[in-house]
Amino acid sequence: MGPGQDPRAGDAGHTDGSLSYLVEVDGRRVAFCGDAICDEGQIWELYSLQKGTTTTDYHGFLGARPQLVESLGRIKAAGPQILVPSHGRIMDQLARAIDTLLARLDRCYDKYVAISALRHYFPKMFAAYADRKDHMPIRRGKPVPACLRHFGTTWLLVSQDGPAWAMDCGSPAVVKWLQGLITKGEIRAVEGLWVTHYHDDHVDAIPNFQKVFDCPCITDRSVAEVITRPWPGGCRASRPVPARVDRPTGDGQSWRGTSSS
Repeated sequence: MGPGQDPRAGDAGHTDGSLSYLVEVDGRRVAFCGDAICDEGQIWELYSLQKGTTTTDYHGFLGARPQLVESLGRIKAAGPQILVPSHGRIMDQLARAIDTLLARLDRCYDKYVAISALRHYFPKMFAAYADRKDHMPIRRGKPVPACLRHFGTTWLLVSQDGPAWAMDCGSPAVVKWLQGLITKGEIRAVEGLWVTHYHDDHVDAIPNFQKVFDCPCITDRSVAEVITRPWPGGCRASRPVPARVDRPTGDGQSWRGTSSS
């Protein structure tokens, strides 16, 4: 660094361990703010703000927002004349750039909460948003029909004459549960498996399932691409455990729930 430069670094950013650097050059303060902000009212990407607090990261949409808000407040309080992000545009209107971003983050999270089913499962997470008239009301639950059974994340559709159709299999315990139902005569056989989506708690034990039950596995072709050929990096909440799909389906397609179809 040249003469007159006074570098200072502090924990200020959008993720754990992020730093912002405050540098004084010829009497002007310049903040190198990483990805805390990339332009007036904008961040470079939203995904890094996924962070669980009350729950795991799986349910942590904008969970790092308070951390980012605090960091932006510290950057603003330091009073730099220029903001230099890692990505984006150099900014010289500090207050406007940050205040616009803070307002947009608030609106974004409010829109998320307005339709989030997590308000039902984790009401304490959203206590500040309780009884909002402009948010979608949580519908009262309905009794489960007698033809449906539930275990973990698996649902079982049982026909009148005994065969059943399973939906998702995330745990080996599901296989034992199904075997128990057959042993007790509560179902006659498992004739198919339908996979609703690729999250690990819905697909991890499909290989276990397929070793025991010789029946077709059906899912949307997009889900099939993920679970039949998982890549090492994987998707969030998905592990590289390959599963067999016998019938990838497209929009508007239908099928019969029998092993002979």
